[in-house]
Amino acid sequence: MVVDDRRIALWDEESRRIIAETKVALEEHVRPFISRACTHVKGHGGMKRCIRDVQRHLPDYPFVARFDVASYYDTISHEILLHQLAESGCPSPLMGAVYLSPLDAAFDAMGDAILYRRYMDDFVILARTRRQLRWAIKKVHHILAGLKQTVHKKKRFIGRTTAGFDFLGYRLHPNRRLRPSAESITRLKIHARRLYERGASHDRLWRYVVRWCSWLWGGVYGRVSRKGGVRKYCVLVAKELGMDESVPMYIGL
Repeated sequence: MVVDDRRIALWDEESRRIIAETKVALEEHVRPFISRACTHVKGHGGMKRCIRDVQRHLPDYPFVARFDVASYYDTISHEILLHQLAESGCPSPLMGAVYLSPLDAAFDAMGDAILYRRYMDDFVILARTRRQLRWAIKKVHHILAGLKQTVHKKKRFIGRTTAGFDFLGYRLHPNRRLRPSAESITRLKIHARRLYERGASHDRLWRYVVRWCSWLWGGVYGRVSRKGGVRKYCVLVAKELGMDESVPMYIGL
């Protein structure tokens, strides 16, 4: 069929069934070969496990390098990916896990000398010494070059963990509880404004803030700051929208 001048293929019911069954079979085959450090794969703990691991180990590792692969899925080499699939076979999102598996393997081999965690194309490296960190960064660039990938020039941080750094929507610091990153706060405001401009009721607007707080606090086992509660973020949104700051209080937050 054609939608907005684009030709779109629609699978019939039998084809969808075959694709779904094949996906399940491939996932069961490939998952055992994916590093546990790659947390976005089903059964590996997800984003919140990634954050918990990094936050818990921050006091033991003074140095950090945090990276994001530039335009990851758009720049994956089909030639390299097909070669990897020939050895294992996998569907999305496991494709994203398999493609960077050489990076995972390199740091898995380091044991606890370096802490490495990845969620899709975002990954962080914690090191005990500057020398180890420099070695790790060189390793990252070398492996990514072989995969025809580069790190995002703006979405990165290299330095001491005590300076604090952003990762997966949180601000991490070895001596403080987790907090939302500046980018997370910006996204909260942007989405709230979109709802407001579309005529969302006050109740719907504040319920969105409640859900956002549930995401922020959930799955991190008390490691995130809850100072000010939901009301803090309701007031933040109210200020952004030029609303009466007392408005959020009527829902008893």
